Amino acid sequence: MSFIALLSGVVLASTPIPTRLTADVSDSLSLRSNPAGAAFSNGGEIRGLYGFQPQSAVNGGVERGLGRVHSGGLYLLAQEGMFSLAGGYDFSDVREGDSAETGLVGVALGRDRFGAGLAVEIRDDFGVGKAEGSVRAGLQWRPSDFLGFGFSVQDLGDALDEREWELGVALRPWTDRILFSTQWGIAEDVPLSDESLDLRFLGQIEPIDGVTLGFATDWDFEDFNGQLAIDIGRMGSEFAVFDQGDGAAFAAQVVTRRRPRPSIVRRATVLVADFAGDLVPGPTFSLFDGGFRYGADGGAQLFLDRLANSPYVSGALIRIGSLRVGWARAQELYQGIGRARAAGKKVACVLSSKDDRSYYVASACDQIAILPMSILVVNGIAAQSLYFGAGLDRLGVDFEVVRRGDYKTAPETLTRSDSSPPAREARSALLDEAYANLVTGIAEGRSKSEAEVRAWIDRGTSTATQALDEAWVDALIHDDELDDWVRKCFGGAGLVEADNYLEPERPRWTGPKRIAVVPIDATITGGQSRKLPFGLGGTSGADTLVPLLGRLAKDGRVAAVVLRVDSPGGEAVASERIARAVEKLAEVKPVAASFGDVAASGGYFVAAPTRRIFAEPTSITGSIGIFSVRASFARLLGRLGISAELEERGEYAGAGAAFAPLDPADRAPVERQIDFLYDRFLGVVARGRSMSKADVRKVAEGRVWSGRDALERNLVDELGGLDEAITWARAAAGMERRDVEVVVEPKARIPYPEGLRVLQSRVLERILSEMPGSARPLAAIAWLTAGTPTSVALPEAWWSLD
Repeated sequence: MSFIALLSGVVLASTPIPTRLTADVSDSLSLRSNPAGAAFSNGGEIRGLYGFQPQSAVNGGVERGLGRVHSGGLYLLAQEGMFSLAGGYDFSDVREGDSAETGLVGVALGRDRFGAGLAVEIRDDFGVGKAEGSVRAGLQWRPSDFLGFGFSVQDLGDALDEREWELGVALRPWTDRILFSTQWGIAEDVPLSDESLDLRFLGQIEPIDGVTLGFATDWDFEDFNGQLAIDIGRMGSEFAVFDQGDGAAFAAQVVTRRRPRPSIVRRATVLVADFAGDLVPGPTFSLFDGGFRYGADGGAQLFLDRLANSPYVSGALIRIGSLRVGWARAQELYQGIGRARAAGKKVACVLSSKDDRSYYVASACDQIAILPMSILVVNGIAAQSLYFGAGLDRLGVDFEVVRRGDYKTAPETLTRSDSSPPAREARSALLDEAYANLVTGIAEGRSKSEAEVRAWIDRGTSTATQALDEAWVDALIHDDELDDWVRKCFGGAGLVEADNYLEPERPRWTGPKRIAVVPIDATITGGQSRKLPFGLGGTSGADTLVPLLGRLAKDGRVAAVVLRVDSPGGEAVASERIARAVEKLAEVKPVAASFGDVAASGGYFVAAPTRRIFAEPTSITGSIGIFSVRASFARLLGRLGISAELEERGEYAGAGAAFAPLDPADRAPVERQIDFLYDRFLGVVARGRSMSKADVRKVAEGRVWSGRDALERNLVDELGGLDEAITWARAAAGMERRDVEVVVEPKARIPYPEGLRVLQSRVLERILSEMPGSARPLAAIAWLTAGTPTSVALPEAWWSLD
């Protein structure tokens, strides 16, 4: 029950509070007016109350003087997902020694724009009668971030007072800094008239961050209170003065929140982040999800986007370790740091790994620090390929390859002893692009000429002292000197781990529209998406992705979708199933594709139907082609003295049998299958890229292209990374940056045993990184043999888009 009841001449146990109306309340005090408001609390809070007022109470028709009433209370609210739980306790003491108590508890459920809540109140008013309870219920609907409706029923059980219905409307015109709210109250069994209609108003304005001024009044301006709220991040205070006939009343509150608000005091904040490994978060256990959840690539890029665009963050300290990423993802990090610096944010890094990729990313920062004993090994880019053809031939293993595309050279590792001219041509072009990007990036980041960078790379290694003297790094620091160096870089700014940082924001009235980022970041298969233990990769399964894409097409909360593709391909049929789902999704919503290190073959297939494709200059893409491989172990068995017999009923019944000799006559059905699938591949690309099949064929032939070369051949639309793709998707959906939440789908779960093994793989990687190189193989074997055995069945014949 709100303090408004005090103004009628009856003292209640509740501590006075600044007015909350049924349509605008969205904190723990919703227990006192409309419990549905707890669903819009935007996190949890703890709120302490104090109130003071001179008052009297009426009992049995006789006025009883109570003198000065001091009251206080404690309110708590916890929120997890769509479920909110709140509780409160009030007490009042008067000069004569009487006291009163109130206990409240409530629950609320909310999803995006709707909330429903129920609260129970138990009250004992100054020892007058016995403790009694009442129930109140409420609804809130906020169709936009600037319009809200509320409905509540007070004293639903009719235990304490006359039942009252309250209907409210709240507006935040033009901005979330202004609030106008009104509420109509109608009491049960009271004839409706101008006097019985309880009409109240509330107005608030936040002229500067962290300071809110407000007032509340009734229709006749007889009941009036002025309000002041001050926020300093997660802490806040609120004050109100009430105008009563027999004297003014005063209310004060302090609150600590789970999520910070814009603050009147703004301290420079520096985020601390780690860039190491594959940049994919390890699995985390969630009780609410009932198992382990694994992360997806993109967190580092989104962190840099937040750094560049946050008005509350002044810079970042990045600890860069050994990066197990390709050149395209490294370039995304480089460019993201560059955007943050262009936005006026200072970025410093501590470099613990000394290879080309890690240094390339670090060169984008304002400051680079390394240990005095470090040796930088920035010596260029190399590619090494293994060819097993001659060895397998000696063993007696034969392969038959059917392919479409002269550059579809993946099977050559099984059939040749060296690379073919097409393979060498494509590989050389990719190396040229990556090396040019490395040289240009370091030159720009360290203000050097490209000639200087090439000469430094050709030297092979540099000691820490040489690197400092030649301005390849900015500081040599020991571990115990790190704090002093950070203070020198950032002054008195507060350091916050990026994973723990929450952006200050005003309470939202609706859930923001979403851009769903869908990772297709592993070999494409027809089953469910999976993560394999011990760092063995995973699969992107059509049985997971196709239903997901269909659901996103129907989800009104999702404004646009970005496919994050980092896959070399996989099964042809599974790739087409996913591509079809992408095509249908793109008919109803903006869909973009962001290419990581590799988006080739099946990885390109699934992205072709999107409306916009983004690739880094060093992304590996294209490979529009298909092949089939059949293996025969007949000669190997013959050498071992093992024979096999094959009986057939049907001309091609035994085609592809692993223990039968290869028969050229068996190629006919495979050729037909390959032609059919290749034509389907060309058709999907042609439709998606608005090209003819003939034009697609000219840039197909299984050729892999760098992102820059693919742009020149109309296979991608823009050079850029995940941030650029999200920016395009947001603009295509007509959304402002503040109106969009980026979410990663699917929020995949993995069962407990597998989740533990994946978690163990992260531990293994850390342990191995700290061991001498000679000991790592034995340690890895010992760890693997302690895990659960996994069997893998290989088909006798298969076709692939790898």
